[in-house]
Amino acid sequence: MWEMNGTEVAIIGMSGRFPGAASVDAFWEMLCAGRDAFVPLSDEQSLALGADPRFLQMPAFKRVMCAMGGVDQFDPDFFDIPKSFANVMDPQQRIFLECCWEAFESAGYNPSAGGDVVGVFAAADQSSYLIFNLIPEMPRLMGEITIDDMESANSNDFVASRVSYHLNLTGPSYTIKCGCSSALVAVHNACNALLEEECDMALAGGVSILVHKLGGYLAEEKDFHAKSGRMQPFDKDASGFIRGAGGGVVLLKRLEDALSDGDNIVAVIRGSATTNDGGDKAQFSSSSVSGIAAAAIEGLAVSGAHASSLQYLEGMGLAWPTDDHIEVRALSHAFRADGALENEFCLLGSPKGNIGHLSAASGIAGLLKATCAVDRGFIPKIANLEHPDPKIDFPSTPFVPVLENQEWPESNGPRRAGVNIRGAGGTNVFMVVEQAPPQERQTQRRAAYFFPISARTPTALATIRENLATFLTEPKQRLQPADVAFTLQIGRKPFAHRMGWVATSLEELIEALRGDEAPVAFRGAHEVSESVDPVFYYGSVDESRLLAELHFIHDEPICSTMFINLWQRAGLNNDGGLGFLKRVKETNLDGLEEVDKAVAHLLACYVITDWWRFRGVTPRAVVGQGLGDLVAAAVAGAAGLPQMVALLRQCLQAGGEVGPDDLPVRFKVPELTWYSGLIGGDSGFKGIPVPEYIEHYRAGACKKDEAFAEIENAGFMYIFDVSGKDQPSGVEPALEANGLRVAHGPFTDHFILSQVAELWLAGVDVQWKQFYGEDHPHRVALPSYPFERQRCWVDRQSATRP
Repeated sequence: MWEMNGTEVAIIGMSGRFPGAASVDAFWEMLCAGRDAFVPLSDEQSLALGADPRFLQMPAFKRVMCAMGGVDQFDPDFFDIPKSFANVMDPQQRIFLECCWEAFESAGYNPSAGGDVVGVFAAADQSSYLIFNLIPEMPRLMGEITIDDMESANSNDFVASRVSYHLNLTGPSYTIKCGCSSALVAVHNACNALLEEECDMALAGGVSILVHKLGGYLAEEKDFHAKSGRMQPFDKDASGFIRGAGGGVVLLKRLEDALSDGDNIVAVIRGSATTNDGGDKAQFSSSSVSGIAAAAIEGLAVSGAHASSLQYLEGMGLAWPTDDHIEVRALSHAFRADGALENEFCLLGSPKGNIGHLSAASGIAGLLKATCAVDRGFIPKIANLEHPDPKIDFPSTPFVPVLENQEWPESNGPRRAGVNIRGAGGTNVFMVVEQAPPQERQTQRRAAYFFPISARTPTALATIRENLATFLTEPKQRLQPADVAFTLQIGRKPFAHRMGWVATSLEELIEALRGDEAPVAFRGAHEVSESVDPVFYYGSVDESRLLAELHFIHDEPICSTMFINLWQRAGLNNDGGLGFLKRVKETNLDGLEEVDKAVAHLLACYVITDWWRFRGVTPRAVVGQGLGDLVAAAVAGAAGLPQMVALLRQCLQAGGEVGPDDLPVRFKVPELTWYSGLIGGDSGFKGIPVPEYIEHYRAGACKKDEAFAEIENAGFMYIFDVSGKDQPSGVEPALEANGLRVAHGPFTDHFILSQVAELWLAGVDVQWKQFYGEDHPHRVALPSYPFERQRCWVDRQSATRP
């Protein structure tokens, strides 16, 4: 059973980069394969990576690298950072910034959308890049960068603030510094900030890059560094740790909010606690049984989870015999204190045998591994663990070190794991993570969906297209078209270079993604701009158009309500708007008088206009032809709706001179520019006499060419046929020859989406959520933006590139 107490926090997005793994999925694959990232080096390679030549003569020097690739690479243009500044930025700041963006996109959120208060809780080591690369080159760099800029670009005080600045996040933002437990303390603080409602979402994690450790390390007899050249957590031959590199971030949200918002919940943090050892240990950097145990006892209590319900524990696993022994002893004490008296019921793991010790980022690596385990129902073995240390006496503890990969099926409740970490100064953290509760998924209701992609450059756009096609064809994917479309629409920042496809299924989308082009494909390159707001066009009434309008309104609940309200405002007969819609649905237009059809067309266009507005498609001007000109006048606000209905009736009456006493309305200056297809030009600002207008209407006057000419002269780019029609109205060729685009077609899902696609490609800020009505699609994890990285690095004079 999934039991909730209201203090749970959902992990809705995650990202990471580690040695041998450029993403969380790659990290998980590496863990499951049991691979490690400890690379032996030759003398030449060590020297090329910056090792001191004197070290090569020392027996204690280990020619081993556990480095993350691409630390010298960054995409400054993506974040609008000058290249000169990016060159001197600590790679920790750069990698953490990229990870935060990827965590947002992993969750299906556009970091630039705004609306939510987002906090940033970061952890990072001191900048070795500043010490070993920048300070020696200071005289040369002073012509390119100021001291203040160099300080802010390399101080770990500003890792969180850097993210808040570049992503425009306004929640609490600070960096945690307490040694190896820093990243998990950052997550702990982020959870508390969410529960205290200091923010709506929170980014939390850590990063650690030591550029001077790339070429190898010294492993003196009495220090903690591995003498064997590999890390072996909980092994009888463990001889210490190897410094790795990497970083990771989770995006967090209160569980109740994540459930109601349809978020992609990867796992749930039930609770956590942090303590310090105080003086109860051998020396400052030593572990403490009492300190670690206290954090675990408190963490279990806060989470409301009994120790016996934890089936897996992600340990520190520092691979130093004394430290590993103290950790297991302390956690055993905590489990026993919580009443878990059985032995060997909880599997014990650690990622350090794969990626080394990540210092300030260690906790986030453990959390990401535990999160993947509870989510995917699989527990990877501990890499390089061959013979569990007999001095730990595992059979008398609750724990069993994982020697082989194991499936983790669901039992009577959610899969649940603990994560333990401690810092050299004594700051301990214990966190309980569990499988996400089941979420209801709606079946697909729409006939088609629009799948947009965009990028800063054509090259990145092509990569996104390729990555999406590859991702969707993976056997593990079980996605709904609505969820994919929804995530691409609202979970990605819209950039200038754009493409999109209207498709009825993911199979059809994959075919379109992999094809050269398709009839339903759209392509454009436009920035968001007010100048692309369209002119709304309203045509004359005909039965096919009117039926499409009324059937659409009948089937869209929000439109039905609007139509009924307008019917009442217009003072129409007692049949009622709902009764009218039902009658049309059942009998089409049989028995309707022409005037009734005309009035219905006016009201329908009014409703559909508001329907489009609600979705972000807002006109800056209107134009009409025939009866559509009256609709345009009504939408523009040239008169109130009841008056426009009365005017319509009078226009449809045959013959008779119109006197002052017969006038149902006087035109006023409209709220929108009204280009009249009857009078010609910008009618709203010419004070058209109503009698003259009625006479023109009755005479069948047509000055649409003059109206369209003024539209062209005003610089509009797009004419939008509001309700659609099977055939074009005849004005398209001349207009399109002059650069105006005119959309027309039957009022179906495909037509609506095609209209939206054209507008979005042109730069309209479409309100995608409003297109789903009573449907509630979910955000899903899709491939993130492909950064176009370039080398941003200052070389040390004594070394070549990393």
